[in-house]
Amino acid sequence: MVSADVSDVPEGESSFASMLCDAIAHQSLSLDEIRDRLHAAGTPVSRATLSYWQNGRSLPSREGSLKAVAELEKILNLAVGQLSGALPAGALTWWDGVRQAAVPDQAEALMETMGMSLQGRHSVEYLRDGIQVPADRLWQFETTEQVLRAEVDGLDRVPVVFRMNFLEEPPPLIEPIAGCELGRVVQLDDEGLLAGELLLPRPLQVGELHMLEYRLVWEMQPGESEGGFTRVLPRTMSFLVIDVQIDGEPPVSASYFTAPHAVSGQCGSAAADLRQQLPPQNHLQVTLNRPTPGSHGIAWGF
Repeated sequence: MVSADVSDVPEGESSFASMLCDAIAHQSLSLDEIRDRLHAAGTPVSRATLSYWQNGRSLPSREGSLKAVAELEKILNLAVGQLSGALPAGALTWWDGVRQAAVPDQAEALMETMGMSLQGRHSVEYLRDGIQVPADRLWQFETTEQVLRAEVDGLDRVPVVFRMNFLEEPPPLIEPIAGCELGRVVQLDDEGLLAGELLLPRPLQVGELHMLEYRLVWEMQPGESEGGFTRVLPRTMSFLVIDVQIDGEPPVSASYFTAPHAVSGQCGSAAADLRQQLPPQNHLQVTLNRPTPGSHGIAWGF
């Protein structure tokens, strides 16, 4: 695993974020307009990424991002090097240790580098994922409600980690709704990883329960004929609910799928992947009592 002094990790407002925010306000451009201009210039950056940069939650993390920053300087009428020069020294090398870790270990390595952990600090008692698909299918909104239990004293933040299915897939925008605020966001485009921290209102004591809610906003590709949602559970919990609302035309097919984890040390103990057909309708729901660790999800097609 990778360790780092978390005081070296970018956090909060930075000169880069302040300069970018001021320049965007001065030009009176929306993030959508900037995203479209960057895409037209051959240096695509998602709206979510621009939002994280502007709010100081994240910084460009790879060499390729510097091309987009250089294009931003043109779009925002800044001097050459004015925006890139505001990046902290070493901003592009903070996460090199994570990139060098084996792929299965990268998520845990990223958490450790951020001063957090995916294991041992909290457990989840109840989880509900509500997915909304608008009629135009250009967005997917995923609202997560969870009740967590602190496993250590002083728990003040919990991580959310995603690995994109495809490297070119835009990352989601993380929006806190209740019981938390959004802290740092680390986006490693070349690894397809996105990690964020949800800050709790106060430190919890061991055994204390807390409910939080947040939303993910995904940009979808036009014309997609398939959709889905997957929840990965590291260990069992009391209840899991996956609730999908599809507006407009209903899907022509739908199914629930699960891929349980193997039991360590028992040869052949992994259960076979299971797929169960669901009625193809606008409202799809799966409610699980003490679901097994592994992947659980709903897929649909048009």
